[in-house]
Amino acid sequence: MGKVLDNPFTDGRGDKCFGCSGGNAHGLHLEFEEDGDEVLCRWTPDARFQSWDGVLHGGIISTILDETAGWAAMRRFNRSAMTTRLDVKFMKPVRIDGGAIEARAGYVEQINGKIARFHATVRNADGDVCAEADADYYIMDAERSRAMGFSSFGDAANGAGRKSFA
Repeated sequence: MGKVLDNPFTDGRGDKCFGCSGGNAHGLHLEFEEDGDEVLCRWTPDARFQSWDGVLHGGIISTILDETAGWAAMRRFNRSAMTTRLDVKFMKPVRIDGGAIEARAGYVEQINGKIARFHATVRNADGDVCAEADADYYIMDAERSRAMGFSSFGDAANGAGRKSFA
């Protein structure tokens, strides 16, 4: 198990995020950890997020992919990141009674300027890839990140294996 990542939005404005905030009573309450150069999220679905009978809603799967890749972007660059593109491919239904799922995301490449691409997957409890996404994120500069309430991931700033925008 890697290092658990604390929410870098420490001024309270991040307390309402549907995906990652524990402060949103209706949210997913996703939590993230490092796993090498990737970010990992384990989460157990329930009937509140159902689509077809017993199947997790695709919008929830998309949210999990986006959140995991977004946290990977913020962790890699130690800055706020905003989704500019999310291309999701669904391969297999995720059962809501199938146990914990695992989402994982990592850096792929720099696209141009301040846009970086990440790839994310969602696996069921059996390890089958059920969905994947390619996602592009606009990486905010340090000033804009601070203005949005982003503090830092601490040791991520210019640390080994981490990239930084000028």
